[in-house]
Amino acid sequence: MHRGEPSALDDNINNNDNNNDDVDHQSGGGIVVREHMLMFDKVLTPSDVGKLNRLVIPIQHAERYFPMIYSSNDKGFLLNFEDRNGKPWRFRYSFWNSSQIYVITKGWGTFVKEKKLHAGDIVSFHRGVGGSATGRVFINWRHQNLSVRGISMPISEASNYQQRTISTNFVHRLEKSIKLFKTESEFNKPDSDEEEETDSVKTTKESLDGLMSYLREMMVGYENEVVLALLNELEDLVASYVWPEDKVIIICEQLCNIRYNSNVEEEKALVGFDDEIETLLDQLTATSTKQFQIISITGLAGLGKTTLARTLYNHDLVKYMFDFRAWTCVSQVYQQKDLLLGILSSFMDDLTDDFYEMSEHQLGEKLYRKLKGRKYLVVLDDIWDCRVWNDIQMYLPDDKTGSRVLFTSRDIDVSLQIKSARPAHVLRLRTKVESWAIFEKKVFRMGICPGGLEIYGRMIIGKCEGFTLAIVIAAGLVKNNLSVTWWEQIANSLHSYMVSDPRQYIESLTLSYDHLPHHLRPCFLFLGAFHEEVPVTKLIWLWIAQGLIDDTGSRTLEDIAVDFLLDLIRRSLLMASRKKSDGQVKTCRIHDLLHDFCLRKAEEENFLLNNYRCGTTRERQRIMR
Repeated sequence: MHRGEPSALDDNINNNDNNNDDVDHQSGGGIVVREHMLMFDKVLTPSDVGKLNRLVIPIQHAERYFPMIYSSNDKGFLLNFEDRNGKPWRFRYSFWNSSQIYVITKGWGTFVKEKKLHAGDIVSFHRGVGGSATGRVFINWRHQNLSVRGISMPISEASNYQQRTISTNFVHRLEKSIKLFKTESEFNKPDSDEEEETDSVKTTKESLDGLMSYLREMMVGYENEVVLALLNELEDLVASYVWPEDKVIIICEQLCNIRYNSNVEEEKALVGFDDEIETLLDQLTATSTKQFQIISITGLAGLGKTTLARTLYNHDLVKYMFDFRAWTCVSQVYQQKDLLLGILSSFMDDLTDDFYEMSEHQLGEKLYRKLKGRKYLVVLDDIWDCRVWNDIQMYLPDDKTGSRVLFTSRDIDVSLQIKSARPAHVLRLRTKVESWAIFEKKVFRMGICPGGLEIYGRMIIGKCEGFTLAIVIAAGLVKNNLSVTWWEQIANSLHSYMVSDPRQYIESLTLSYDHLPHHLRPCFLFLGAFHEEVPVTKLIWLWIAQGLIDDTGSRTLEDIAVDFLLDLIRRSLLMASRKKSDGQVKTCRIHDLLHDFCLRKAEEENFLLNNYRCGTTRERQRIMR
């Protein structure tokens, strides 16, 4: 049974993409219609159209449609295709053992240039199944219409737009296929139970199976309890071929929306980072060397180093390329044991009590054995001292598997002392155009500022001087009050404190704090106890236990605490790290500058917390009310 479906069921996203190559003209003037069977689509990543001149073929499609017959030949073999214009193309196809990926290399760069392909475009692979097309393989391409009002979208936004387009197109195709299946089944109903189904019914079933396979592949990396439950329910419906249309469509729309809504908020702060993402992604996933490499992102506080690193860490290609990924936050005050436990906890679901009783060396040995012979990525966020690297490098094996360590730091000297193989990637300040784009997206749902507010909005952005965090904080100050008077007040009071010295942020942060309602201030200061990601349920429970949520009598304390949490997120003083499938916040985190501010302000106001385990170890943290 084929995964693909007949091209008759393939509604192109670009309506101008006509399938003119589905007809053969014979010498006698007759016409023979030939059919193409869609094998699979591949959405191009920045790396697919980048400097590496190679296309990664998803492993499930590679092994199904292009099996490596000559497995002993490291150079692979040549694949011959035809494009929709009838032009022949020859690509070298091979398996890169070090990265465990199938790739098309030689000839691919020329194809990308000639067809003017970009990230977000789609290439389709078809097999001929009728007429003179039998036995031939075809390659097609579709350019996504990623412009709004004549303005080209950046890659990060184009990616979301295209995910939404693909999702909508998928549901539309599925709906048509179900109707076709029901029609075919009704008109071609066998006379007896023993009689076989007609070819048209079988073909339509294969089409539906292909769509379901595509949906399952589309949800890889987005699995949680709800997603798995929906997929299982869908599996049962597929197996029965009963296909209650409304139910199937609702499930598919839910899954598509889950995929689309993932990490949308964080991407709003990535405007203008497309080049950085592509460059760093190529460095992380490059297969030209199997050497262990260290990659660094440096820059002033508030430029978006952590956001950029997190985007790379969660990228689909990175998830695919590495056996293990680990993320840990270091900060100014750290302990070797915390670092090792933080890395181990990324690989292991639950660390038993035994791990917390181990010495640093015992934990290091556990980590070394876990990573030995595997390809891994370790992200060390917010390094202040090169001693961090000295404390853990002996426990990170270099087995020539292409493993990577990525770290962020405000100090470029840290990168020089650690001696990374590549020069540090230094983040720049945002341009005025980029700053305004981030501000609009953060404040307005549709991303467009009304004319009456724009003059003050641009005054506010001008005082942010290109610092991403400053832009986000400023957006949080004005997004809940769209009156001209309020915006003018903020524009005049937000002085240009956004300079290179991070300490100068205190004035702008103080302004945000002073505009907080009194009931939110202790909840905000309490966040100083958490430097890393914290589950919302834990934070809410601690707020209530500490007496920070007042009982109003009409609502539960938990509901009130959730409102407080969402209010802090809306004001951009707290970030939603991960969301549940229903859109509720699952975990949250606070920026390191805001964390420092909380600690200082808490000390000023005698709001100190202790007896809370905020890191990985069970050691007590400072701060008690």
